[in-house]
Amino acid sequence: MIDIDLELALASYTLRVAARLDSGVTAVMGILAIRPAPQRIFDLAERELIETFAVLIGAILEREHLLAAVKHAEVIEASERLRRALLQSVSHELKTPLTLMQGELETALRDDVCTPAQREMFASQIDEIQRLAKIVNGLALLAKADAGQVTLAREPVRLDELVRESFADAQILAQPATVKVELTACDEVTVRGDRHRLRQLLLNLTENAIKYNQPQGDVTIALSRNNGTAELVISNTGPGIAPEKVARVFDRFFRGDPSHNSAGDGCGLGLSIAQWIVHAHGGSITIMSEQGALTRVTVRLPI
Repeated sequence: MIDIDLELALASYTLRVAARLDSGVTAVMGILAIRPAPQRIFDLAERELIETFAVLIGAILEREHLLAAVKHAEVIEASERLRRALLQSVSHELKTPLTLMQGELETALRDDVCTPAQREMFASQIDEIQRLAKIVNGLALLAKADAGQVTLAREPVRLDELVRESFADAQILAQPATVKVELTACDEVTVRGDRHRLRQLLLNLTENAIKYNQPQGDVTIALSRNNGTAELVISNTGPGIAPEKVARVFDRFFRGDPSHNSAGDGCGLGLSIAQWIVHAHGGSITIMSEQGALTRVTVRLPI
């Protein structure tokens, strides 16, 4: 869209040439000012010719801007394709050596000639390999999801049964951290989805609630039916998330303030994967956090 703004003052003729950008905002692209010879004023035909000339200039400028925007979008898309391909390649290439390293260390750990110090070292190395393997598997999943290569099952799933199973697992996970886990509500709810991915969602959220908590802290889990949706709420009494960081909690590798996590073994992919699983099931996930008091994750899935 080309806008012409005329300003006639005595014998001068000024036009403001503006074009509508791809963002929908009209911006000034330039100023066209013409002054005739002394004692001469433009007649109507000359004014129309000048206006036509200004419109053509604006159209050319607008076209150049659109071409630049298209090229920019193509560069972004190419970069995104390269990023996905790199993630898939790296995660694939790392799986085999990590599996081999873990196997060799487990074999060495079973050797009777190992000293207690060596056993402790091997066990520590196995823990680190398992942590790296978890990161690699998370990256592989997200890369495939970005590329549309993950197929989810669509079958009836008793979500309340999964919640009870996750609650039992969470109680075991919470024991070393002296965190109390409670199941305050568990309505019978059936959703259509992928049982394996929904279980992964629950594990990620409960594990986070326990890990990012305080000693003697609390975790509450509640599942209810609410206006045609299954509503899952998981709360914890951890240190909370700063208001300026709440919007970033679903970003990959975002870990908030690592100093608040005594375990220190988070990789920042759990909530990204949780968000993908929820969205893939047509649901929503939100986080509310009050620093030093309470953090609440709410998941809503269609029934």
